Amino acid sequence: MAFRVADAVTRGEIDNRRRGLVTGRLWLVGQAEPVVLELKGDCRRDLAGCLLTFENPRPVPAPPAADLALVQEGVTGDMTASRKVRVAAVPAATAVEMAWRAETVPERFANCLYLEWYSAANGRVVIESVDCRISVSEPEWTLTAGEDQALGLANSQTFVQWMERLARGLQSQEDETPDEDDIPPH
Repeated sequence: MAFRVADAVTRGEIDNRRRGLVTGRLWLVGQAEPVVLELKGDCRRDLAGCLLTFENPRPVPAPPAADLALVQEGVTGDMTASRKVRVAAVPAATAVEMAWRAETVPERFANCLYLEWYSAANGRVVIESVDCRISVSEPEWTLTAGEDQALGLANSQTFVQWMERLARGLQSQEDETPDEDDIPPH
């Protein structure tokens, strides 16, 4: 499970102009102070070495965002503004109606802003949106294709490690729950 907070983000900035460090700020609906990011790692090749600014044209309050700690310290996952995703080529209401009628919904490919990190306070946090208006500075440094590939593999390993930690946590909760055989008779 991830904290998915894209809907509640009004605007943000992600700064990876220093290699090995991603900092940033996110402004959320209804919060006076921005969420501050201090993450070890780098963005993917399209954002590496750059300052990304973005704005959500239609932010709405989202319950998970209310529980997002104001300081997010941790490590980066995938951070890119060029993930390709399929989106409906018709309004959402029309797409739902077509799906209910088992009709094929026309689709198109779009670039998706995808920002993922793992924080000590909230675990896995994801911002994923095709609607944000974005601006990317010129890079102050760049990743080679090989470095980007290695970063992708490292991000995958970080996800696997996070899932393993979740599984261990669930297992320890199950271990603490007594079996029927362990409950003494009344």
